[in-house]
Amino acid sequence: MLKALDIPFEPGNACVTAKENNIIPDEIAGKITPESPVTMDCVYVLTTRVVDLLKQ
Repeated sequence: MLKALDIPFEPGNACVTAKENNIIPDEIAGKITPESPVTMDCVYVLTTRVVDLLKQ
């Protein structure tokens, strides 16, 4: 998913990578912790951005 957004990332957790690259809003990034590395908010934001790119 992050490849579609042209963001370099390591294989693994897209939400953590999005947080580190300031791709997701702070209020969503604040919910991402080592104990909870994936949140539905994060997945929704990333998916929405990819869909928006595909529509262009």
